[in-house]
Amino acid sequence: MLTSLRLAPYLAMGLLLIGLLWYRGNAIDAEAARDKARAELALAVAANEENQKTIDIMAERDRRKDVLLGEIFKQVEAINKNTADAAQGIVDLEKANEDVRKYLGDRVPPSLGLQLDK
Repeated sequence: MLTSLRLAPYLAMGLLLIGLLWYRGNAIDAEAARDKARAELALAVAANEENQKTIDIMAERDRRKDVLLGEIFKQVEAINKNTADAAQGIVDLEKANEDVRKYLGDRVPPSLGLQLDK
């Protein structure tokens, strides 16, 4: 029993050393996990920034597309109005002018007839 009392401090120190080594191993594992998580976070943040740039580019293209489509719509409206005005002008001229009525009453060239019948 006397021998076991002499070994008790060594046994306690051994257990303490094992506990410290176990704690140190866990701390090293935790640091490695933290470093890996930070690296993955940095990668995710970089990917998110790239995605946001792409989204911004696409939004700007969409905005420009809307502006261009608006301009095209205005131009088509102007063309339609000019065409309708020209057609109505011919009808009005035919009603108001005897020479035009006589000309249009005669045989009209086929290509002009196609245009007038539209």
